[in-house]
Amino acid sequence: MKSNTKKRLIAFMLCMVLVLSSAISAFADEGTVHRVPTDTVELSSEIMKDGVSQGTLFATIPGEAFQSTEENATLQMNLQSETEESTVIENIQNELEARGITEYTIHQTIMGDVSFSVSPEANAQIPEKPIHFRFENTALDTTHAMGFVYDSSNNTTTLYELNENTLQFEEDVEMKTESIVVGCFDVIEKATNKTTEDVTEPENPKAEKNESTPQENNNVQVADTQRTVSITENYGKLTANYSDTTADVGYVWYRSINGADEEQQIPTQYSSTTGTNLGKDISTDGKDLYIALNGGALKYNGNNSVTYKVKAYAKNDLNEYGLPRDGVTALATSSVYNVTGYYEVQNGSFETPIVTDYHQNTNNWQFSNENYKRLDGVWQTTGTHEADTRWSDEEGADIEIVTTTSGTSLKRYDDRDQ
Repeated sequence: MKSNTKKRLIAFMLCMVLVLSSAISAFADEGTVHRVPTDTVELSSEIMKDGVSQGTLFATIPGEAFQSTEENATLQMNLQSETEESTVIENIQNELEARGITEYTIHQTIMGDVSFSVSPEANAQIPEKPIHFRFENTALDTTHAMGFVYDSSNNTTTLYELNENTLQFEEDVEMKTESIVVGCFDVIEKATNKTTEDVTEPENPKAEKNESTPQENNNVQVADTQRTVSITENYGKLTANYSDTTADVGYVWYRSINGADEEQQIPTQYSSTTGTNLGKDISTDGKDLYIALNGGALKYNGNNSVTYKVKAYAKNDLNEYGLPRDGVTALATSSVYNVTGYYEVQNGSFETPIVTDYHQNTNNWQFSNENYKRLDGVWQTTGTHEADTRWSDEEGADIEIVTTTSGTSLKRYDDRDQ
C-alpha cells in the first residue's frame, strides 16, 4: 500500500515537471527576439510642404538596430513632413546665438519629424545603434548649410557639420527618443542696416567660425525676400521653380556626367530614326527639362552619375536662344539634383524584392509604393490602392508581385477562369 502511494506520488511529480518544462519552452518560443534589419539598409522619404517637394531624406540603418518578435518583420521610416517649423527655427537660433555667431541669418530650411517602426508591430522604436542621415534634391546652398536634430521631449537642438558640398551628416545620430526632427538649413549675410538689395551671400561662415549661422526674430522676414530657385521631378521631367511667381524669369540648365565639369545645356530639337518629331529636350521658356531626351538617364552612354543645376535669370537677360547674355548675373542658383532614373529597364522581371524573403506561406504579395521602393524595387505606380487584405502591406496594396511557380494560386489571374 505504501509502495503504491509512493509510486503515484513520483508519477504525479514527473507529470508536473513535464508540464512546467513545456510551459517554459512555450514561453521561450513566444519571447524570441529577432533583430531587424539583418544587414545595413537605406530608407528614404520625400519631404513635402504645401504640396511641393522640398527634397528627399535618406537614412542608413545599421544591421540589428531594431528588434521584433516576428521572424520576417520589416523596418519602415515614418515621416511627418509638415513639422511645426517656428519652434524648431527658434531653437536653432538660440543654439547659434549661444555660440556667438550673429552676422548671418537663416535663409532656407528643410525638416521632417522622423520615427522608425517594425512591421507588423508598427510601434515606434528607439534604435539601438546610431543612424546616418543625408538630404538630396533640395534648394539649399550646400556650401553654406548645416544639419540639425531637434528633440521635442527636452526641447533641445544639436547642430551637425555636413560633408563638404553635400547635405550628408558627418556624424551619425544617436536617437534617445522615438521621434526626432531631422533637417538642414543654409544662411545668408544678415541685412542689418542694409536694404534688401544689399544682402549678399557669405564667403563661407563654417570655414570662418567652424559653425553655421544665427537667425534673429526681428530679421526672419529678410530671408523671405531672398529669391530662390528649386528643382522638382515628375516622371523624368525636371521643372525649375522660382520663388517669386510674379517675376518674368527664364531658366538656364547645367549638366554634369560622371563628375565632369558642369556644361550649359542648349535647347535642342530631337527626332526619331524614322523622322518622328520627339520635341525639344528643354521647353521654350526653359522651365522644363526632359532627362531622357537630354541624355541624362543613368546607364545611357556610360552614365554612372548625372547631376543637374538650374539658374534663374531676368527674362531680358537671355538671348534668343534662351542663354544668358554676356555680363549678366543670375537671380538665383539651385542646389545640385541627382538623377535616379535609368535609360534601360531595371528590375524588368520584378525579381526584387523576393516575396518569400519577407512573407511566409505565400508566393504573392501586394506592396505599397513606399515599402516596395525601400526594398529596392525600382518600379512605382500611380494606380495606388488601400490595404484591404491580409496579403498586403499595412500602408497600401499598390504593387502586386505574383510568382510563376505558385501553382494553383495563379488560376485567379488566368482570363480563362474568369
